[in-house]
Amino acid sequence: MKPTLSLGALSAALLAARIARAQPTTPACPSPDALEREVAAREGPDALLRYGRDLRVLRCEAESLRPLEAIPDAARSPEAHAQIGSAHQALGNWVQAEASMRRAMAASADPWVAQHLARMERAYGEIQRRVGRGGAHQRRAPRSPAAARTPHCGGGHPHPPGDRSAL
Repeated sequence: MKPTLSLGALSAALLAARIARAQPTTPACPSPDALEREVAAREGPDALLRYGRDLRVLRCEAESLRPLEAIPDAARSPEAHAQIGSAHQALGNWVQAEASMRRAMAASADPWVAQHLARMERAYGEIQRRVGRGGAHQRRAPRSPAAARTPHCGGGHPHPPGDRSAL
């Protein structure tokens, strides 16, 4: 004889599965010690860039700066500068965001820049407004790493203004 489920039990099981799928499962941002171990374990600018980008996708903006800024300046690609600028933008560090984004956009012949130029220009426009070069001066103090975390990282506060999605 085949086991059967009642219609009510089947509905409850389907509802439970739907709720389980809807729950966010994003891991928390790494602790400072774990972050240092991860950065030390990465070899080369490409590995550091990938790790920084992965942290930005998780919305661990402050933590993403550690591997991105560990890339030697001479080895930083335009994408690395853009990621650094976007992370600073998300943290409200407008002056640093402007400098990094400007360096990234200066490499207009770079294929990555060409592919993402429209988004970079929108971000740069907002950054310029925030530092007072495109409108009202609205610069705010830099945020601490703990305060910069989004709900995905356990911070429980609203997202800072601006496009927070990783480039």
